[in-house]
Amino acid sequence: MRLAVTSDLHYDFEGHLTRPAAVEELVLSLVDSRPDAVVLAGDIANGYAAFEACLAEFKGLGVPVGVVAGNHDLWRDEKLGLSTEALWGGALEEACERQGLVWLESRSIRVGEVAVVGSMCWYDYSALDPSIAMTREELARVKSALNADARKMDWRRKDADFAAELERALLRRLDAQASDPAVTAVAVVTHVPLLEQQITRRPEDPRWSTTNAYYGNLTTGHAVLQRPKVKAIVSGHSHVGQQAVVERGALGPVAAYVVPSDYQQPKFVLLEL
Repeated sequence: MRLAVTSDLHYDFEGHLTRPAAVEELVLSLVDSRPDAVVLAGDIANGYAAFEACLAEFKGLGVPVGVVAGNHDLWRDEKLGLSTEALWGGALEEACERQGLVWLESRSIRVGEVAVVGSMCWYDYSALDPSIAMTREELARVKSALNADARKMDWRRKDADFAAELERALLRRLDAQASDPAVTAVAVVTHVPLLEQQITRRPEDPRWSTTNAYYGNLTTGHAVLQRPKVKAIVSGHSHVGQQAVVERGALGPVAAYVVPSDYQQPKFVLLEL
């Protein structure tokens, strides 16, 4: 089974982030790679109308296409009057349904003996560099100065609570697939990276080291690695491509990736399971 994962497309009608033409070129490359399934791993577009327009670019691939949101996709849409709660509470999923794509926060993809399970996941500050001596409370207080989510999402949910909520739901879907004897391998696709091997460390840069708190969820990653049928974890969010093999002893290795997409330069990774 060939799985293609792209992320951080930041599809933007005005082209300030990523031009629609660049995404169209990506889709053509995807067609040439002949995947059996595709996942869009969050930060799909700049605004709700662009979100659905970007999804429409992928609906004709002829294979299952799964979608998870990214943090940018939860930014309130002032033009359309859509709050973060409205986007997360149904609007994003409804756009997926209209385009015939799979909203991975509620469903999974199965191709032969391989299952693809996904979630946006959310950062819980566990990826903070060890060199930074800050508590969770302090990181929450300074977030508005370091991360635009604090200014552009209009709800009052705490990051740790939201991260735990998404983790519970992801593990339920993961265990449901893994408990099926017909499934021999599971790929987990998230927006927020889950593993240390997916985190970019720059110890010479204190600001980067601090903002890593908002760029990973190693707590969820630890739980996912305990599931023996998980063979790959692919994430986005950081725009810094990564590829590694995570050894788990008797449970066997897990391939770990971060999609190297950046503004105006959308990319995908292709893996075989």
